Parts: sequence; structure tokens; C-alpha cells
Amino acid sequence: MTVAATGQFIGTISLALRESALLISDVSPWILAGALIGAAMRTIRKVPFMNALSRLNPRAAIPLASVSGAASPLCTLGSVPIVTGLVSEGFPKGAAVAFLASSSMVTPQIVLMTAGFLGPRIAILQAMGGVIAGTLAGFLSTLARRKNIEIFLDPPSGAGGIAPTSRSFIRHASDQLEYGLFWLVTSVIVAQIIAALINSGMIPFFPATLPTGKGIDYTMAGTGVNGPVSRPMPGLIPALIGSLIAAPTYSCGGAALPVLALLRSCGIDDAFFLAFLVSGPATRLRSIAALGKILKPFPLAAYVSFIVAFSVLWAAFAAQL
Repeated sequence: MTVAATGQFIGTISLALRESALLISDVSPWILAGALIGAAMRTIRKVPFMNALSRLNPRAAIPLASVSGAASPLCTLGSVPIVTGLVSEGFPKGAAVAFLASSSMVTPQIVLMTAGFLGPRIAILQAMGGVIAGTLAGFLSTLARRKNIEIFLDPPSGAGGIAPTSRSFIRHASDQLEYGLFWLVTSVIVAQIIAALINSGMIPFFPATLPTGKGIDYTMAGTGVNGPVSRPMPGLIPALIGSLIAAPTYSCGGAALPVLALLRSCGIDDAFFLAFLVSGPATRLRSIAALGKILKPFPLAAYVSFIVAFSVLWAAFAAQL
């Protein structure tokens, strides 16, 4: 590498780091709000309305449980012990599946982070998708039980709420910020370096110039530096691609969202991002491993297939709204 090329490379990296700092400052209010809300809800020792749900008509309890799951700050790993305890105490199994499914796909933290990177519209559609999917999963599980198909493994006894913890609100908030910011900052820097290298011509085979920095409106789909960018793959095709690659590539929202924002600036259809965000959290390996501790193998496979199919159809439809 020549001296000139080395200087260009160093300048490109410096620009990418500066642009990364600007972008992180833009989305930091959303990240902080998500951490504070999640910490406040994690501080609650019990979920008082869950007992009320068990006294409702099972059909009425399912959509309410799905909303409750989406409002929970816990991911799949945290939701499984709750659902196990609830089912062991007689909680309606359809409502338990609804809570488990929606909490696997949506949390208040990830919705707020999505709003910061991809805009409130995508965040709202993401949350709606999680609630609808959870509701449908609950009703389908009820139908399966009527066909004498048992979904749950024999659950041990447990508490019907969030497990007691000695951690304070401040400790919960700091833990979430520490974990989320590490992945977010890393991914923002990587995404901005890629964009800067493309813009500098150091990745010449890439077909488009990418925008970077604070001046970019990441909430505007298909907007690039030279105006609107055409979308060659509308509808089901990008939704299918997004859903299929979500399971092996989704790690956490903080890591995925900066990269998704960069891709969105290239004009990729919103259906891709919606399918990825709805399917990814529920079908990643650690989520499936956690679900395997409470669901039987066949229902678990059916659940994963349902999530993938739903995410494709929902994303293709919702992206047009």
C-alpha cells in the first residue's frame, strides 16, 4: 500500500469514526428511553394482571396475554421461566403461548431502538406484528389442544411472575445500557466504515454511493445521496429473504439495527426489514434452545415454521401501509 493510499485509508476511517459518533448521538435518546423503561419493568417483582388473565375466558385472555408479552422487557430466555411457572399453576395454555410468542419477538427496548434507527413507522409495524403473531399462535395452540396435541413439556412448579431479584432499578438500567451499547456502538462503527470505504472508492465493485453521518435521515426509505433509489424487489421476495436470513444472522437488536439502517439507505424494500425484525428475535438459536426447554419437539418446529411464514406475509402486507 502506497503512502497516498495509506493516508486515504486513515482519513476514511477517521471520517467513519466521526460519523459514527454523530449517528450514536442522534439515536442515544431512544436507547436511553428503552433502557429506562426496561429497567423499570424488570424491577417489578410480580406481574399482577397475569393472575387476572387466568380468571378470564381463555379466548379473551389470549390477545391480552399477547399484548402483555410485547410490553414485557424480557426476551425469550427471561419469559420461559415465567411461562413455566404460570402453566404449572393453571394459567390457560393458549394465553401462555401468546405471551411467550409476543415477548420473544417484541420488547419495549427494541421497539424504541427501531424507532431511532428506522423510524416510528417501522417500529409500530414491528410491535403490531409481534402482538398479532402472538395472538394467532395462542389461538392455534388452543386448536391443537382440542385435537389432543399436547404442546408443553411437563412444567415444574414455579412463581407466576418475574423472578425476584435483588438488583435495583439503577443496576438493571446500567446492565441494559452496558450490553446494548457495546453491540450498538460496534455495529454503528462497522456500518459507517463500510459506507465510507464505498464512498471513497476503496470498494469499487459496490454499485452505489452510500450516505453517512448525522445529516442522513435513516427514517426515509429508499433515499440516497442522489435522490430516490429504485426498489427492484418489492413485496414477498425481500420479506422472504429477510425472514430466512434472520435466524442465522440475528444476534441482538443493538447489533442488527445500524446495519439495517445502512441497507435501508440503499433503497431496499421495507418488507425485508420488517420480516427480519419480526422473525429474527424468535428464531435465533438461543431463543429456540430456550423454547426447547418448555415445548415439545413437534410443536416447537411448528412454532418456528409459523413465525417464519407469518413474518413474510405480515412484512409484505405491512410494508405497503
